[in-house]
Amino acid sequence: MTIEVDSQSGKTALLSVDLQLELSPKLDETIYYNPDGKANQEGIQALTNTFIYGLAANVNYGHQSGQWDKEQHLAYIFMEIKRGIDELEKI
Repeated sequence: MTIEVDSQSGKTALLSVDLQLELSPKLDETIYYNPDGKANQEGIQALTNTFIYGLAANVNYGHQSGQWDKEQHLAYIFMEIKRGIDELEKI
């Protein structure tokens, strides 16, 4: 992910998002990648699951440490996912 500070607003602006699924040498790359090297359906699902479990761990940590209410955190995540999808369509 590449970000920079917008000089006019002072807010962080997203420039690009690049994803790379790294597989264990024990896994067959052809299951997760198309011949062109881009993730296929299985690869996209693996990436999605990675993000979901990372978010779940982050939400649990925030809740258990008393830093963020679980429902508020989830609402923020859903809002940011929608905003991110809208922003990526502009890139």
